[in-house]
Order: sequence, then structure tokens, then C-alpha cells
Amino acid sequence: MDQPASNAVLITEMALWAQRTLGHLILAGVFERYPTLRFVPTELGTLWLPPQLAMLDAMVPTIKSEHPTAPTGCLAGRRSMR
Repeated sequence: MDQPASNAVLITEMALWAQRTLGHLILAGVFERYPTLRFVPTELGTLWLPPQLAMLDAMVPTIKSEHPTAPTGCLAGRRSMR
């Protein structure tokens, strides 16, 4: 089945929306203020999560005064691949 290129663009952008949202939630300290909050990406997979968290962990030391906890630290105990 030949699909239009717009479908490929949509599929590519879906993960970007989730990455941006998760980045904002982490860097704004939302998970620290609401310790029981869960982030559940649906219908877009989770393969992007480890590289995204690694990138954020690498960036946080450069903004330590604004965000004292590493992204993987604020999500510790929340990650589940069920």
C-alpha cells in the first residue's frame, strides 16, 4: 500500500511531541512536585525514552542552578515497560 509522505511526517513528529512534553515536565520540576505523577506515552512507542533521558542527563549539569536533580533521578522508580 502506497501511503502519502504526509503520513511519514506525522509518524515522525508524534514522538517529537512526546519528547518535548516530557522535557518540559522534567525540567520544570513537575515530577518532583508531584511524586506519584506518571508519564504514559501511548501509541508511539518508547524507544526514544532512553536516548532522550541520556541527552537530558548530559545537559542538566550545565543548568544545575535551575535544576538540581538529573532527569533519570526524578523518574527513578517510575519507569515501567508493562
